[in-house]
Amino acid sequence: MLEIDFKSVVNRLVKRGIVSKEAVQEVIDEMRRENNTIGDTPEWQAAQRIMTYLNECIVHNGKKHARVTKDSLAVLEKLLRIDKHKEQEVMDIITWCQSHDFWYGVILSPEKLRKHYDTMVAQRDRMPKPVDRTEEIKKKAEEFERKVEQQRQVSVPMPKGFKDVLRGVR
Repeated sequence: MLEIDFKSVVNRLVKRGIVSKEAVQEVIDEMRRENNTIGDTPEWQAAQRIMTYLNECIVHNGKKHARVTKDSLAVLEKLLRIDKHKEQEVMDIITWCQSHDFWYGVILSPEKLRKHYDTMVAQRDRMPKPVDRTEEIKKKAEEFERKVEQQRQVSVPMPKGFKDVLRGVR
């Protein structure tokens, strides 16, 4: 199916006198005003910051960045407004998924981020947290040092010339 170029359609309508240039300009100005309202709410501003961060992470992993459109920003805005996620939580899950060996290749757009968000959070939270074993290791090292010192105290020094005797036996 042939794709229609809407610029050409508008040009033809103007040439035929069906639509005036002024009417076209009025519609263009109206659409620009509508598009400028994107950044008016805190959710839209946060969506723009999230989109920038998502694209930075995607490009860092050697993938092609996601297109920044009104629709892609709307998806992120819904993630904040409707799904009730905080901006920092979304940034954290982006950081996690872009460092995960599976998810970094799946989450390449805001749509995929929203679709798999809850699954990724559940998987991230299910993963075991690294355990700080510093104290345990210190105690074992101290115990080992005590045993070594005890062995030194009870050990008998080797008699002089004993090494020479052993060398001669070989």
